[in-house]
Amino acid sequence: LVLAADNILLFSLSKLVNIFKSNPVSHIAVRHNPDYDDRKRRGNVRLDKDNRVLQFIEKPDRPISEWSASPVYIYPASILSRFKEYIANGGNPDAPGHFLEWLHICETVYAYDIEGGVLDIGNRESLAEARAFFQSKDR
Repeated sequence: LVLAADNILLFSLSKLVNIFKSNPVSHIAVRHNPDYDDRKRRGNVRLDKDNRVLQFIEKPDRPISEWSASPVYIYPASILSRFKEYIANGGNPDAPGHFLEWLHICETVYAYDIEGGVLDIGNRESLAEARAFFQSKDR
């Protein structure tokens, strides 16, 4: 299980973990995201009817769909060797989404549509927004 440390999850991981247990291949958390500009700041995903990842682009200039990846990934142990292969072949180690851009081409990756969101707290502005969210009585 891989989680970005600069995010607060507003959903339970238990369903994703149970799905992974029943189908132990790589899975990523995604959410429908109608905000075009926001999709440019996240991994953007195109899925088939069974939620298999057909295309993944990390922080695209032109998003390919209304599905954004949340920084939550679950991999089987066999993927560890793929990390080494990715880095050895010059893969970008900066953000975990870059690995997924590469991985979905050589391995099966499925998406799980999360029930809830993710709050980014990676900069002062987004941290202030997260604080306001938790202080709000309307959340």
